[in-house]
Amino acid sequence: MAKKKIRHTSDLKEDVIKENGLSKDDELMEYARLTKQNTGLDVDIFVDDGGAYKRYGHPLRVYIRNGYTDSDPVFHIEVSDKPSAPKIQYNIQETDLEAILAFISRNADLLRLFADEEIEHLDFYKMCRQFT
Repeated sequence: MAKKKIRHTSDLKEDVIKENGLSKDDELMEYARLTKQNTGLDVDIFVDDGGAYKRYGHPLRVYIRNGYTDSDPVFHIEVSDKPSAPKIQYNIQETDLEAILAFISRNADLLRLFADEEIEHLDFYKMCRQFT
């Protein structure tokens, strides 16, 4: 069942910086976008592909679009074997949120390798285990 829909009208980039505690917008340039083609999920996931989490002093996170369009805001989930979603309202289906958590859990080691630049982009996309 879908949760209450929310909309933000402010600039997405500023929302991401403020809501996720990023220190500089430069960090946002160091993420690769995963789409349904890569993940099997209906939402976009942005993953660190250059060690930004180390340079900016926070745990490894993925950023998920909180909705199904480019105008929806973004939230983060820390990468771990047992990830948890923040206590916020979502503009995505509960089943999609559960699938995102399963995807992160299933690919936690691979996401770490990718962020630490120990694996190339094409190899990462091939090895990423889709949620099915």
